[in-house]
Amino acid sequence: MKKSILISMNVAWLSLGCNNDVTIAEKQPVFSASPQNTDLGTVMVGEEHIVPLRLASLYSDLQVIGVEVQNIMGNYCFYTGSLPTVAAGTNLEIEISYLPEVAGLHQCKITIQGDTEPPEHELMIFAHAVTPNLQAYPNVLDFGMVEVGESEAMTLSIHNDSSISTDITSFNLGDSQFSILQPTPITLEAESTALLTVEFTPTSESAADSTLTALLDSPAAIQSIELIGNNCALGNPSVYDVDADG
Repeated sequence: MKKSILISMNVAWLSLGCNNDVTIAEKQPVFSASPQNTDLGTVMVGEEHIVPLRLASLYSDLQVIGVEVQNIMGNYCFYTGSLPTVAAGTNLEIEISYLPEVAGLHQCKITIQGDTEPPEHELMIFAHAVTPNLQAYPNVLDFGMVEVGESEAMTLSIHNDSSISTDITSFNLGDSQFSILQPTPITLEAESTALLTVEFTPTSESAADSTLTALLDSPAAIQSIELIGNNCALGNPSVYDVDADG
């Protein structure tokens, strides 16, 4: 009669055959790491993401003796933590930092080495880093002649032609006679357009000429917009030709 005996802690199966030969099945792993693959999807260049990796020890204490980070064509994944000990029957997390400085498809391999079986695990992190591409139209806003104390408004269109959102955190208009009516921050979703109302309220009859710039929460940039008012010499002649006589 063939007999099988289960050794405590599920460490191994002991099998006794008819001739009393003893065979021991392969020992179950005591060290595990997860997840095997982490896909961060589309992320913004310059934005840090923390990737938690879970380590577990099943039957004995685990001493992590190495965490090797291999970046594939780049330098964007880092590990700066210690080499922890995982107590038997418990788990803990270590954190990998992903901080892309350039756009592209990125992947890095994390090799975690322990002093138990199996001796190491390889985990992968994937991401697509992009920089928002923003376009503004028109690049000149000429308000023409506006009486002192009155206001004239024009529309500025900003389009986010990328697969990730970004925020306009503030505007610099350079001249208090110009203002933007929408409050900041303004979120530009992926593949979307924001319409902004720019207003000119002259406090004198002098010609006004300024530049509008936008500050973003990303490395992206929007071209500067020229703002003109009560400035026939610099502005568009057709705007100031109120009597249409050329």
